[in-house]
Amino acid sequence: MRTVRDETVDAILNDLKLASSRQSPIDQTTGGVYCLNRNLECVAFRLGDRTLLLEFQIPYFLTQVQIYEEILLKTKTGGYFVPKLEHRYLNVSFLSDDCVLTQLCALPASELPAVQTALADAMRNAVIVYYRSYPNANQYFYMFDANTKDLMNQVCTDISPALQEKYAFEYYANLAEPYGGFSLTSKSL
Repeated sequence: MRTVRDETVDAILNDLKLASSRQSPIDQTTGGVYCLNRNLECVAFRLGDRTLLLEFQIPYFLTQVQIYEEILLKTKTGGYFVPKLEHRYLNVSFLSDDCVLTQLCALPASELPAVQTALADAMRNAVIVYYRSYPNANQYFYMFDANTKDLMNQVCTDISPALQEKYAFEYYANLAEPYGGFSLTSKSL
């Protein structure tokens, strides 16, 4: 578990309150992009009465000393997937009333949302909000466990026709477990 500064949480929650007055369905329950620390940004969203943060970790390779090989991801065939320089690692956390973040994969299966399609849709909307701010960072990778694999993969595979008209999602099916990933591209660019 991690904590978030009170003033950061206040800003995020105020932004979510403003989001309910916006016209776009994506914006109604999804906030903006916020910096949590040097290598970590987030987009907050609501699912029912819970607030979640989809975190976007900037690879240390871009801002600190990191060995190049550490950004390579193994494939199912034993090779390597080489991401583009501007990529992000995703993490999903629930934000409690006392500013504590609990990672989705740290929750027991009994505490995961019953309707995972709604959570996958909300996470996809948060990715789109982030992508609109950083279209050059359009590759996203995540780790999953047995409880979250299907949910995380739904974010980039079960795309509504309305979103398919605007965005191209490419699922990286060849990544070796426990990693998954996808790219997002606007069809209007």
